[in-house]
Amino acid sequence: MPQVRVATRPPAALSISDAAWAEAVFRPLAAEPRLNKAAIAGAARQLGFCAAHVYSLVRVFRADPVTASLAPSRPGLARGTRRLDPALDGQIETMITAVYLRAERPTLKELFRQVRQDCYGSGQRPPSLKALRARITVRTLRERIAAREGVGAAGDRFRQIKAGPRTTRPLQVVQIDHTKVDVAARNHRRPDAQSRAFSDAD
Repeated sequence: MPQVRVATRPPAALSISDAAWAEAVFRPLAAEPRLNKAAIAGAARQLGFCAAHVYSLVRVFRADPVTASLAPSRPGLARGTRRLDPALDGQIETMITAVYLRAERPTLKELFRQVRQDCYGSGQRPPSLKALRARITVRTLRERIAAREGVGAAGDRFRQIKAGPRTTRPLQVVQIDHTKVDVAARNHRRPDAQSRAFSDAD
């Protein structure tokens, strides 16, 4: 059973990050015009890598001599990468505009059924519902609302609202509401005399 080599550092290097330690090991190697096996073996022992991986990282670091180039890359495709055939991708974009972005506001599942039917008719593999949703969400929300609910609805939702008056102390701005009130006035000297009138109450 093969033994797993464990990366070892000198005590002075224990306080720095893994990336900084890797750069400290690879930078002198990358500066050498020719690599020798002894130097590669020493770097492999220090980092816990095999010799082949050290050679590969030296090439990467020479091409881009920054610490980030030594960081492990995430597996899979980069975010936003499209894996569908360009012709099929264009067909889907056209169908999103013609079928989904309409005033009738069809659902995503209705669009998915239409796309799948057209793909089967042309002998192509249909995209997944997730892929279809991703292509819709690439469109801005304002564009989708304008197409499905109207330009006015999109304007009402995204129109910039101007800031109102700003105050810095209490009662700096006072608003008065004029409301007509039915008032009955009584004379305390003549209790039998009454007058009724409408007045503005603030």
